[in-house]
Amino acid sequence: MRKSTIQSKAREVFFIDDMIPKKRLMELAELLKPLNVKWMCQLRPTKDLDFETLQILHDAGLQAVLWGVESGNQRVLDLMKKGTRKEDVAIVLENAKKVGITNVLYVMFGFPTETTEEFLETIAFLKDNQNNIDLISSAVFGLQKETAIFKMPDKFNIVQIATKDRTILEPTIGYSISSGLTQQQAIKLSQNYKKTLDKINKYPKQMNFFREHMLLYL
Repeated sequence: MRKSTIQSKAREVFFIDDMIPKKRLMELAELLKPLNVKWMCQLRPTKDLDFETLQILHDAGLQAVLWGVESGNQRVLDLMKKGTRKEDVAIVLENAKKVGITNVLYVMFGFPTETTEEFLETIAFLKDNQNNIDLISSAVFGLQKETAIFKMPDKFNIVQIATKDRTILEPTIGYSISSGLTQQQAIKLSQNYKKTLDKINKYPKQMNFFREHMLLYL
């Protein structure tokens, strides 16, 4: 990678891999720091990304992180098998902000079995941590083929799955649930809190469509 970076004369790099472990991050930092490259990546906000680690990464050119936060409710996080703890997420965001990293958060509403109260807990988490959040990229859960949820719907209280063919794109997948928010309810709730999320954003929401351009922005 060092050779290709030098040959391409790239000054900004976006690593699209949401499972980069800490060891690999430190290797990237060691490689990129002498090249004076600005970079961004996707990460899970795990406890091992402490202040010292984030400082090393920022000193090596890390400008922004797209964090897979997804939810502010621990039960939902555990159901997703995110491997993160709500209290750790807040600390990681705070430390990242302190060292100068821009924090972009992926948030998912309407994960199967999520309740209205759990949805609101995520909203509260975002508001409580808004000083350490630069941009929120929110979405409503959509069922996809070959995922664990599609293969084991009973575990997620999904009682019926229906597909609808489209002319060019992949078929859409709809579902019914026995408990929790329906997809339509999650969409409505997210629309109701759109202004709340927009107020937290410190960058234009359009940057969610051109995330790699943030390196030019920063």
